[in-house]
Amino acid sequence: MLKSISSRTFCLFIVLFCLSSAKTNAEENRLCLPTEAVADVENFSISSKADAATKIEKLLGEMGNINSKAKVPNEALGDQLSNKDKLQFERLRESYQLLRLQELILSTYLRDMHVISDLQNIAEIYDQYGIDQKGIPANSPILFYINVIGIIREFQPEPPEGTKPDLKNGCTMALALYIQEHISMDEMAKQPTNIGILNYITDIRRIETLMNVMSKQLEFNIEDLNDAHFQGDEPKFANRFSQWIKTQSKSTQSMSKIELYLDAMLPANMSYQLWSESKRTAGITKDEPSLIHPAPH
Repeated sequence: MLKSISSRTFCLFIVLFCLSSAKTNAEENRLCLPTEAVADVENFSISSKADAATKIEKLLGEMGNINSKAKVPNEALGDQLSNKDKLQFERLRESYQLLRLQELILSTYLRDMHVISDLQNIAEIYDQYGIDQKGIPANSPILFYINVIGIIREFQPEPPEGTKPDLKNGCTMALALYIQEHISMDEMAKQPTNIGILNYITDIRRIETLMNVMSKQLEFNIEDLNDAHFQGDEPKFANRFSQWIKTQSKSTQSMSKIELYLDAMLPANMSYQLWSESKRTAGITKDEPSLIHPAPH
């Protein structure tokens, strides 16, 4: 992932230091950058995967014990088990499926937060310092992010100002972007004619909208997973996110389509680092699937 070093980082330290005297909670005083927020999600993901792996190992062991009761080759497993064993095997299989789905949901969110962090980074450089796209290699991930920035600008021409997140939740991506936005607003007050800063502020607000949509999707997906029920071999969900997004503005609804684009370009079950490296090797070309008409996946 790309990292930029600018005077904004130094200004951020100074402003937060000046504000700290008015705060009583030490947690609220510390610097929160998008990269730090991603690291927190990464740590949570690692912990969750380890916990899921332990549970999956136990489930597979119990399923294996039941399966071992079937002694006749080429005869259906269900025909060789008692009703009690068959019901227990189904419960274990369903639990296994839900744990795998949980892993996918969390890995998707981790991917999304990596993308948000990189979008903020590229937007800062692109808006305030400029990027000569002609000089960028065709296989650079930078072109992917510039493309996404162009899409969210089209989807949300006039983004709303970000809302202050709950500081008690620590260094979340919402807090990191909120800080970036308000530090830039402070700079804008000092340089009211600086179009680069204005463009960055509006792009940050668009990125905030996208991040909020992604976070809502995580929240609703987890709720759906917790009360999922099975009909036959397939789990059934309430699809809370689909219901929620229909109640939002057209621009916010459009933002939700970006998830389809990311799914096509960067599968959640693929290492983000591996994807980034593969793009440097193989290249992201102009033939990328269109967000408006995403490739089937």
